[in-house]
Formats: sequence, structure tokens, C-alpha cells
Amino acid sequence: MSRPLKYIGLLACVSLIGAAHAARAGTLPGDPTVLYSESTLATNDTPSVTTLDVPGPGEIFLTLTDLSFPAPFASLKFALTDTESALVGLAPPGTLTLDLTKPTTLYAEVFQTVAPATGMGLYNLTATYLGSSPVPLPASGLLLGGGLLTLLLAQLAGPARRPACGFGGHQRRLEIHG
Repeated sequence: MSRPLKYIGLLACVSLIGAAHAARAGTLPGDPTVLYSESTLATNDTPSVTTLDVPGPGEIFLTLTDLSFPAPFASLKFALTDTESALVGLAPPGTLTLDLTKPTTLYAEVFQTVAPATGMGLYNLTATYLGSSPVPLPASGLLLGGGLLTLLLAQLAGPARRPACGFGGHQRRLEIHG
């Protein structure tokens, strides 16, 4: 194997072993991020729409709470849509959880019917995002890739040149006289 190819192969193996050492078998999600949290005093039955910009893959938790002030709503529901379709149809107050695979814009729509006696109601809408990171390649995969790369480089270099006999390239002849 020629000297440059030896050094390239050695460098590739060392870098892959270093990368394999740094690989983790699992990921830890980041801290939760509150995308939106607001209480709204509704004085009529007009629906409201809230835009949620989700920064990346992860889970979104959308919580709608009837705060029963001054009285509970006659009806309170919410839905979650994106630009193409309804992701979650009308749901009663509570928490929705949705797994997302990419950054996206969502629309939380709240539909309310105020109590006839008071003509108003108070609700809270909260959207929390918990990001996730991709699963890293296990160390064994990196080691396998390093071994295959080394074999490929050795094959490209051709047969190794070895001295005919002895060490360090010195040749000795043994003669027997008889």
C-alpha cells in the first residue's frame, strides 16, 4: 500500500472510532416551550383562531380549559388544523397531544356558545411544544462502516509489497556447502 493511502486509511479509521465513541444510544428531549397561553373573555359566539408556529419535530400539547367565569359555557369545543386539513376534529375541553415530524404552522380554533344568563364566559388556551431530536446512529454501525472503508481502501491500493526475506528489507542468503 502506498504511503498516502496508508495515511488516508489510518485517518479514516481513527476519525470513525472517535465518532463511534461520541455516539449515544438514545436521545433526551429538550425543555418544554410554551408557544401560546392566554385566557380569553368571550362575549359572543364568534369562533377564535390562534396561529401556532411549531419550530421542529416533536410533540405539541394543546389544552383548552373552561374557567367557568362568571358561569360555564353552554358549549365549548376546539379543533386543530394545518394549511391542508383538520388534524383533530371538534373536541371538548381537555388536552390534545399530537406528534409532529417537521416544522409546521398549526391553527387552534375555539368554538364557544356563551351561557344565556350571563352572555359571556372565560376560557384558557395553552399550547406547549416538546421538541425531539433524531435518534443517532449506534456505535456498532460506525465501526462497521469504518471497517468496510478500510477494506475498500486496501483493495484500491493493490497488493502490499513485502520484502522477500528477513526484516526491514534486508535480504540474507543462506548457503549450505557440503
